Parts: sequence; structure tokens; C-alpha cells
Amino acid sequence: MKRFKILCTLLLVSFLIAVFQNTIMSFVEGFQLGYGIASFEIDNGLNSESFTYLDLTPKTDDIALNADNVKNGAPLSLVPSKASIVAFYPEGTHEKTTAELIISIINGLLNLGIVICYFYVLVVFIEIILSFRRSEVFEEINIKRINIIGIGFLILGAMSTIWQGLGVFMARQAIELADYTISYSNIIDWDDIVMGLVILLMNEILRLATGYKKEQDLTI
Repeated sequence: MKRFKILCTLLLVSFLIAVFQNTIMSFVEGFQLGYGIASFEIDNGLNSESFTYLDLTPKTDDIALNADNVKNGAPLSLVPSKASIVAFYPEGTHEKTTAELIISIINGLLNLGIVICYFYVLVVFIEIILSFRRSEVFEEINIKRINIIGIGFLILGAMSTIWQGLGVFMARQAIELADYTISYSNIIDWDDIVMGLVILLMNEILRLATGYKKEQDLTI
């Protein structure tokens, strides 16, 4: 049991570090980018529209020497596969259509929903680990909590997929690149979807084990 508690502690610490890296650091980077864009807009009298986490596919197989290696001056071929794009417009020249405004609102609500769901899953996960550390493994409440986490990851995967898909749609309506196509290829959030299914499967195993334990306790 001591080993189990140590593993629970390591899992909790690792999860909190991952949350810090994936959320807090992303927020800081996004804030810095947003501040830079806002300053550029004010200095140049422009408006902007940002499109983030876009997958790019080259339109041709041609190799272009479009970068330099500062270590030795040798030419490089830079082929971006993912990018964030900021489109700038002179003030008063770009008005969003009603459809674009609706999609922007939906994307904003999805983004808020993702954040809320993510932190709710985090809170439930911490409750489970603390319960495990108290040796409360085969408890009905933990089965319910784990089920919530599994469903939460599935919801996160669905919302993230829709958010990414709408983002790509909006980008393709506003931007066309000469050498790259903005692609729908990786919009499905398989990581969260697979994670949710694995958690639900493991939870079903735990539920069966809990049932067997109760039967043994009654027999004894």
C-alpha cells in the first residue's frame, strides 16, 4: 500500500506539472502575443483577426530555400506544418458578416466550455488521488468520479474538435496562402477522445472488481 500511495503522489505531481505547462504557460504565451498584436494595431492604425493552431499542407512538392542557418550561413528549406496567423486590415475596411459573428460567438463559448470542463476534470482528479492516498480505492464514490473524468475527456474531445473545425473554416474564408493549404486533416482531438475511452474502460474494470470485493466481504 505504501508503494501505491507513492505512485498516487507521483501521478498527482506529474498531472499538476502538465496542467501548469499546458495551460498556464499557454496563457502567458497567448497574453504576450495578444499584447504584441494590440501594440502593433495601435501604432499602425490597423485591425486584426487571429487564427491559431492551423495545420498547413504544401500545395506542391517543390523544395524552396527560404531560410538561412545563422550558425554557418547555409540555406535551409523551412516547411511549416502548424502555424498561427494574424491578418491585419486598415481600420474600417473589414466588417464581419452575420455568419462570421455567429461562428465567432460559438467558438468563444466553446473555448469557455473547454476551460471550465478542463478545470472540473482537474478538481475531480485531485479528489480521486487524495481518496486513493487514504486507501479508499474500492469505493462507489471513486467509481462515479472516474466515470465523470472519462465522460469529461470525451466532452473535451468533442468541443475541441468542433472548435478546431470552426477555426479552420473561418481561416479558409479569410485567408488564402500562395504555397500552403489550410488543412482540416488534424482537427479531431483524438488524444482526449482516446483518453476518455481508456478511462471509462479502466473504470468498468474497477467497478467489476469492487463488485467482487463486496461479494467476498458478504461471504466472509
